Amino acid sequence: SSEEIYDFSKNQMTSAQVKELKETMHSEFSSIYQLCSFVLKGYLENPQAVRLSLIETCLNTLHAFLSWIPLGYIFLTDLIDILLQIFDVKEFKQPCLKCLMEIVVLEVESGCSDDEAKNIKQKLFSLYSNFVFKLGNFIPVEINLLQERTKLVRQKSSSLSQFDDFCQQLALFLSGFMKTHLRWIEPVA
Repeated sequence: SSEEIYDFSKNQMTSAQVKELKETMHSEFSSIYQLCSFVLKGYLENPQAVRLSLIETCLNTLHAFLSWIPLGYIFLTDLIDILLQIFDVKEFKQPCLKCLMEIVVLEVESGCSDDEAKNIKQKLFSLYSNFVFKLGNFIPVEINLLQERTKLVRQKSSSLSQFDDFCQQLALFLSGFMKTHLRWIEPVA
């Protein structure tokens, strides 16, 4: 599929090739965004009307494209709000967290105006704050993740790999956000 080409070739392309593909993607992403938005909003409005496999495929496709699409489709639309709502659904926590992780590691492009950069930073900070709040509802403060993992290991639980994947994505989300954006967050805090 086309998103696999983008993922596979990321580390093997020249910067000129990457720039050319990104420019092409900028002009053609509208239809991909509209489709993903339609499917995800349809699920939020009526979960029984949309197959779970379609939502998972949509989230996985979105994840593959997030580092290539124009920032406006991420930060100037309701995409982040939709992802945060879908994160509440148990079946979609993993693919949704992967999408959110890709978003928080995006650099605010130097080509943005000061106002655009300010709006994007506000949206990023809001995303981070809302996600941490949701996480507190999902994983109570008194839960020790290491102890939970140890229980799963002792029980030889089939959900151990899911637990490990979630924890890894969570660590990437938190550390990625801090690594990418700490320089402008620190003065605010």
